[in-house]
Amino acid sequence: MKIKKILAILLVMLLAVSMMGASKTPAKVTGVKAVTATESAIGISWKAAKYAKKYELQYKASTAKKWKSVKTSAKKATVKSLKQNTKYQFKVRGINGSKKGSFSATITQKTYIKPAKVNDQSIFALERSFNEIKIQWAAAKNASTYEVGTTRLNSDNTDYQSCEYEQIDDNHYKPTTHFTTTSYLRPNTWYEFKVRSVYNKTGKFKVIRSAWSKPFYACTTTGNRVITGEKTNGVFHYTMNDTFVVGVDDALAPTGVYEITDYTETYYNTDYMNVNSISFPANFYDLSDDDTGMEDYLSGKTISVGDTLEEKTIKNIFIEPGVSDYGPTSAISVQFQFTDNQYSTPINW
Repeated sequence: MKIKKILAILLVMLLAVSMMGASKTPAKVTGVKAVTATESAIGISWKAAKYAKKYELQYKASTAKKWKSVKTSAKKATVKSLKQNTKYQFKVRGINGSKKGSFSATITQKTYIKPAKVNDQSIFALERSFNEIKIQWAAAKNASTYEVGTTRLNSDNTDYQSCEYEQIDDNHYKPTTHFTTTSYLRPNTWYEFKVRSVYNKTGKFKVIRSAWSKPFYACTTTGNRVITGEKTNGVFHYTMNDTFVVGVDDALAPTGVYEITDYTETYYNTDYMNVNSISFPANFYDLSDDDTGMEDYLSGKTISVGDTLEEKTIKNIFIEPGVSDYGPTSAISVQFQFTDNQYSTPINW
């Protein structure tokens, strides 16, 4: 009987304490701070307040008049769908049933800027050698720096090796463009590059990244050859001050292919590469895809700028990837420009 009486007394005491607690007004919330911030979300945390069973987080843009509210039983909350590059105010109070505590001190935290994606068609190889590829791209709006990912392709140029993207430090090359170097690459090997812009003026919070660009492909050279690039009239133009050997150097041909709309018609334009000379193998007439009448003449010969072809003096020699009405093909084309600025018929292989 004594045990039952003791238990009953304890139960009454616990109920009384519980009822007293339920009727208490929560203490003022302290320790409110921003723990995360992106371009569209801000995370807020705070210390536990005595007697608080739930919490109410109120927030608004600093210039707004009305507060919005989020309720939670945790000591943190993340507010999403915010406007970028905007200051927001936050305050928190505890709730215990119908009792509401005083609001905490108000804190201010801004959202940041999401940098624009790098323009896919602005990426090109500024310079290529046997162990180095330098790429350049147009500056992206709101980017404070960039990350470059690179992956080596397999020998058949179709499958990717298992490789995570590596961050590579970049140097600011010109006010409107940016430049990065990837060194110690394998000779005569294809690589894929992707670039993304980064906004890093976020203080203690994580940097904000754009999506990756589409892949850009470039091949290292063999020997001591160097290929340089520049943008001319909207097209990336490459130069190799050496002899282009057909059947050996085919992978060094430019790869950029762009859709161009002229009135209502869409056609394709390609990057091209100037070479000082081009060497054709003895069996070139078997390799050629066309029958222009030049295949037999070119087979086994090396043709250079300044030589005579079709009774005209060669001014420039262009190497281009082949394209059709439907886009790029696997063919490669050579075309000769003469001193009278006329062009030969493209010869494909």
